[in-house]
Amino acid sequence: MTWTMHFGYLNDSDILDTTVFVKENERSYLAVALFSGKSKSFYKKDADKLFNRLSNPKDLTKVWVKNFLNPTDVASVGFMRRIFEQNNYTKEIKQFLEGRINN
Repeated sequence: MTWTMHFGYLNDSDILDTTVFVKENERSYLAVALFSGKSKSFYKKDADKLFNRLSNPKDLTKVWVKNFLNPTDVASVGFMRRIFEQNNYTKEIKQFLEGRINN
């Protein structure tokens, strides 16, 4: 269950840059736009369609992950809780990030 984090667009029609997590599966890539909870699968043969719209993977340091999962202001705490409770993919991403803190 390894995810990489990128900034970019999930779809060609998207107009806002967003945080996208990507997981490599056996025959495809699963991309999840974290803040909207939307997801899209891409076959490995079509990987360029995904990665041409994304930045290089970002370094997920323990400090960054801890600050991302546990923001200091009250409004952001509730916001992040709702983000990670959207669907099974966002819950899986949260578990992955929590594992990064504990390793």
